[in-house]
Amino acid sequence: KEFDGTDCRKGVLPFEGESKESYAAALKKDFETSVALIDEDSAEKGILVFTYPYGLHHPWSEQILGELGVVVTVAANHGIAQLVREDPQSLRKLPRINVTDDITPEQLLEIIAPALAE
Repeated sequence: KEFDGTDCRKGVLPFEGESKESYAAALKKDFETSVALIDEDSAEKGILVFTYPYGLHHPWSEQILGELGVVVTVAANHGIAQLVREDPQSLRKLPRINVTDDITPEQLLEIIAPALAE
């Protein structure tokens, strides 16, 4: 089946059978459109952090976003990031803590306390 671009993506995942070139063009266009919509100042300075919609990512997206100047990517796996000085890979696919309305500030501090103690 020829890819025709009419299907809706799940996050930023490539479509089944989509070529890397087609995917790269679509992701770059979407990213650049989003940056332009955020605000003019950010568009000029560049966007350094990208949070994956639904936490879904692909090796191609990591590569392409890096080429677009993104330094930090955030996935959806639960946890606290372990950053390593001078290791840019430790800034990729960072875990996150899903904070909902029912989590109190005290509970959040309890969740992150082990990382603060290091």
